[in-house]
Order: sequence, then structure tokens, then C-alpha cells
Amino acid sequence: MIWVPNQLVGAPSGTDVTIECNTEAYPKAISYWVYEGIMLLPTKKYLTDIQENSYRTYMRLTVRNLTSKDFGSYRCISKNSLGETEGSIRLYALKSGVVQRTTTTEIPEVKTTTAYATTMSNYVIPASAEASHKVPKTYLKDHSFYALQKFLATRIEKSEKII
Repeated sequence: MIWVPNQLVGAPSGTDVTIECNTEAYPKAISYWVYEGIMLLPTKKYLTDIQENSYRTYMRLTVRNLTSKDFGSYRCISKNSLGETEGSIRLYALKSGVVQRTTTTEIPEVKTTTAYATTMSNYVIPASAEASHKVPKTYLKDHSFYALQKFLATRIEKSEKII
């Protein structure tokens, strides 16, 4: 299962933008980002962050110093031995002087995987590093997917344009 908090994201050229994608899979899945049919590996242009917690994966991709070539559809893909699923996020250009404000959601405590990755065929093998993140108090008793989904549904990103 895959869910994308924001399927349409706008940002002006010359800025950095972060997009998010969340998956739930068993057995554990391999997750990665694709743009224009090419798997994105961490570079100065693309910063990736993958946080894993048992069968849940929270993915973030930051595209730095946006240019016209960066606008389009990004796909987050998750594969395991039972199949594959993907989500899509469309990144579009905002006019100069317009700022899009978004809110982000807190996620349960997870292990962070920094995606300095190597490729073998079509698979990505990430290196791991642990980090601790704040857990909303409402999750201290219930870490189920449905509780997380309900929490995320109440915290959907709100955008506002400022001129």
C-alpha cells in the first residue's frame, strides 16, 4: 500500500522543494524515487531520506535549486517479493513572488535510512543509520496503520498563496 500526502506541489524556480511518499509492505520492500524513467540517486541536486519502521516506510525527496527541467511527475516506487506499487507527485512551477506554505506531519518514531545507495540491476540497496524522531502523544498507545492514516487525514497539507 502506498499513500502520498500531497500529489500536487508547487514551488518557484531557484528554490528547494521536498516531496513525501509513504508505504506499508510485508515482506519488507525496497523503496526509491524515479523521475522521467530514471532512478534518482542521492546527489547535490537530489537529497533522499528514507525512514523505516517495521513494515512502514516514509520517503522524502528534496530537489535543490529548481530549474525548468525539474518540473514534472515524480514517482515513488516500492517493491518486494510479492509485487510493486507506486505513487505519483506532480511538481509545478509557481510564479516569482508567490510562496506556497505547507504544513508537515509528525510521524511515529522510526529508524532513519540515509539513502546513499548502490544499484544492482533494478534494485537499490540503502545504507542504514538510526535516528530518533518525536512521536505524537496520540500514538504512544496505538501504532496501527489506521491510527496513522486517520492522523494524516486530519493534518492534510494546506497551501496558501502570498503575493
